[in-house]
Amino acid sequence: WAPSAVVNPPLDSHSDLPCLLCERGPCAAMAPGRRLPTRWFVALTLALQGLARPLPDKNELANACYFTYRVGYIICDSGLDPAEAQEQMKAGKCNQDFRLMGSDFQRRVVRHYALDERPPLEEAMWLITAPENFQVRTLKECSAMQLVAYILIAESKLYLQGPRPDAPPGNLIALAVQQAHAVPSEVYSSLVRAWPLEHAMQRFQDVAHRVQSRIAERSPPRHFGIQLVVCRCEEDLAWLATSSWPDEGASLLVYEACAGSDGSLALPVESKTLLGAAGLAVTSGLAPADAHTSDGDCGARIVLAHTADVVSAGDVAEDSAPNFVLFLPAQEPVESESRLLGFVAHSLRLRSLDVPFVSLGMRRSPPRISTACEREVWQAAFGEPSRPLGYLGARFLVGREALRGRSAAHYEQLLALLDHPPPACGDDHAGVASALSSSWHAAFGEPIRQPLRADDGRLPLFLRASDGFSGFAGTRLPQYSVILNSEAALSKV
Repeated sequence: WAPSAVVNPPLDSHSDLPCLLCERGPCAAMAPGRRLPTRWFVALTLALQGLARPLPDKNELANACYFTYRVGYIICDSGLDPAEAQEQMKAGKCNQDFRLMGSDFQRRVVRHYALDERPPLEEAMWLITAPENFQVRTLKECSAMQLVAYILIAESKLYLQGPRPDAPPGNLIALAVQQAHAVPSEVYSSLVRAWPLEHAMQRFQDVAHRVQSRIAERSPPRHFGIQLVVCRCEEDLAWLATSSWPDEGASLLVYEACAGSDGSLALPVESKTLLGAAGLAVTSGLAPADAHTSDGDCGARIVLAHTADVVSAGDVAEDSAPNFVLFLPAQEPVESESRLLGFVAHSLRLRSLDVPFVSLGMRRSPPRISTACEREVWQAAFGEPSRPLGYLGARFLVGREALRGRSAAHYEQLLALLDHPPPACGDDHAGVASALSSSWHAAFGEPIRQPLRADDGRLPLFLRASDGFSGFAGTRLPQYSVILNSEAALSKV
């Protein structure tokens, strides 16, 4: 794979900025002549010890581009226009305590590419969304820092914007190649021994080929179907229409837990029309009251019964089985969860997603002492009594292969635990359902101790942004996840 042409978009142009975020985050904040739509006004400074010194030689570059090299961010109040922010900066009233260290970024990318540890996506976003003059300076003073950032973000965009050479990921790689050509050869040869530049480029190409093959395999006339499952009790489902679902093959099954036999509280026709316009074929069915939890999720009984039905139907007609089933809450989730779901919907629309299972919530199971009832439930369900560690609630995506990796009888066996609790539970049916609420990943064949998405090397990069507010104490970046604020920009590219 190679870009068809080397493209150098004007990095000081808000509309053409090749980054994931154009309405929020650093690129919007630094766009000239615009009132700031972001949470902060950000001014970037390259803070070096001794600004007048000449460019580093290859030995310095090989050792993390100066041991003290850092990029600093000055963050002012979001309500200020650029002129007012400049005055506040001069008066020392803005926060200047955010730094991205060259050596720290090097350590993170080396460990990511060598050991598949957490990718430094947020740090990379701040680097590639700087104004052009700052990027040029970083390229001269710490080339690898800038190059790796472009390659890392380009890979994260492949599942969302496709592997074509003229797509945004291809443009980012073309820019990285162009920047690499500007580095003196003797310096570059030293950089590749200290930074994973070649590894990063090779992995980008591998992922691009894999995404391209997956999209081709699922292109019409081949069947590609996704099914959304929601258990509703009077909630408005209009929020589901805000994501970009596939043009065809997407359905929404609504289990009505509170509608009653007369259907008086069923989903209104207007909502069905709105969801249909978003590409979702809506069907409804009545469900018992325990189908809907206080958090708006589907209850354990519905999850297991529906899954058993899907697996049984797939055994009869494999081609008609959905490629993915998504269990979602009825009430609109918090902002960070909505953005994550938007990313997933975007990759499904492109037909690029290839994961067996991914949790779509943000809340993790809290540490606490397990009850005898819980231990017996987990022993019966998963063969061991220890507490499953994962994300809470029926908010997840499961692929066809993972669904059919277990027989319908497996899900029916779990369902039987709700009707016939283990001895330690007595008649505590709710306790059995609660024990299953933090272990849906294990029910679908995932390890019983599920890692954080950011630490799960099996997931595509775009799903490995840190959960919610990060802080990034290691690099002292703002406590706000930039990459999760990019869905609006992605939908416009």
